[in-house]
Formats: sequence, C-alpha cells, structure tokens
Amino acid sequence: MKFALINGQKKVPSPRMEGLCPCCEAKVISKCGDIKLWHWAHYSKRDCDIWWENETQWHRDWKGVFPTDWQEVIHRADDGEKHIADVKTQHGCVLEFQHSFISNEERSSRNSFYPNLVWVVDGLRRKRDKDQFFNALNSGAKLIDSPLLIKISTDESKLVQEWGSGNTSVFFDFGEEQRLWWLLPLKNDSWSYVVPFSRQEFLKFNLGKMTISFDTFLKNCISDFASFFQQKEKVQRVVPIPCLLYTSPSPRD
Repeated sequence: MKFALINGQKKVPSPRMEGLCPCCEAKVISKCGDIKLWHWAHYSKRDCDIWWENETQWHRDWKGVFPTDWQEVIHRADDGEKHIADVKTQHGCVLEFQHSFISNEERSSRNSFYPNLVWVVDGLRRKRDKDQFFNALNSGAKLIDSPLLIKISTDESKLVQEWGSGNTSVFFDFGEEQRLWWLLPLKNDSWSYVVPFSRQEFLKFNLGKMTISFDTFLKNCISDFASFFQQKEKVQRVVPIPCLLYTSPSPRD
C-alpha cells in the first residue's frame, strides 16, 4: 500500500513508522528498502483486500497524478464487502491500474463490484504484447477516419484476447507520450474495436476539468459506435470528438 492511516490521516511510508491499514484497520509497518518501492505491509499475513497486489513504479506514476484523497479509496458495497480502489474520482469513476496478470473470474468480480469502472492496463509487461497489438492494428481495417476507429482480429493480440471479454472500457498504455488505446466493450467472436485516445484528455476528464463526467462521455461514445455498427458499418453521421485522436496514416506513427 502507498498509504496508511496515522492519527486519521493518509501518510506515505518513511523508515521505522507504524500505521493502520485503511481497509482492515490492522497495524501496518513501513517497508523502506533499496529494491522494492517503499510501501506499507501488514505485520502478519492476514485476510485484507484479496484484490490487492504489489505495485510497480508504473502504478505509482499513474496514481500520483491524482489528489491524495482520490488514491486508495475504500469502496463499500451495500452488503458490507469492501475493497481498495486505486483511484476514485470526484465523479465516482473508479480507475484500476493493472500491471500483473489477472484471471477472468477476478476481473468479472471487479467489474461487478465497482460502478463506473475503467481499466488502465500496462501494455509493456510482456515483451511481445506491444508488437502483437500494433501488428494487429496495421493489418486491421479502418472503419471511420474521424474519430479513428479500427477493427482488428482478436486472435492476433493476446492482450486483446485477455481483455476483450468484459463489458467495461479498457485503455492500454504502451508508454506513448500522446495517447492510450481504448478497447471498446463492443466485439463479436472474431473482431475487436480500438480507438486512439489522447492521454492528456484522459487525464483532464478524470481530474474533473471537462464539462461532463468521463463515464458519461464514454457511454455517449459507445452508444454512437454501437449505432454505427447497427448500420452495417455505413457512416451516416460523424460527431467530432475532441479528445479522440482523429486520423493517422499508420496507427503506429
């Protein structure tokens, strides 16, 4: 964990400190070594949040963009179940930053547990994921120029295979400065659909700097794309969407 409670306040770890776990309220101790990221750990192995995982610098960099109060927020369901959300914005959107492998069962459980959940997935964890994804893009079919919508073969990218089965939006982060890649929660047995998305605008939405919430914006976009598919991929109306990157002679440019 990045934060523990000390006198009721969220604190980052420093050497030789103790605090309380925000989730289970057990005592935790700071771990401030030279190899792993400084973090808080429970004194003894115990059940806390079964979804929690060790963090990488990639996690910390993403979470650090947001206000402290939005990071590692305890989300409670009506039945009392609770988990630690990586980030929960002022509009109630939950952002989960996923680096390590996650099973379909756990992903489905999180999708059901968190309302307005958006995944950001580290596309650089495995060596071949980035090349597979962009190869799939380059051999895919461009359906719309503005915003750029690409149909790709699901079988050509293991990353897309793993994340394409859910009903929530997934954004792949390949370390590109300007963009993420949005995997739409719309697919069939053979095809998936991806859209380049401005990294800057992604942050603006989730930092509350846009006129509508991110969740509302995504739902509107998905509705427009779904209508497009229902028209047998014939464009009848294209609505400019400023935060989507429009055209590119090659998806990898």
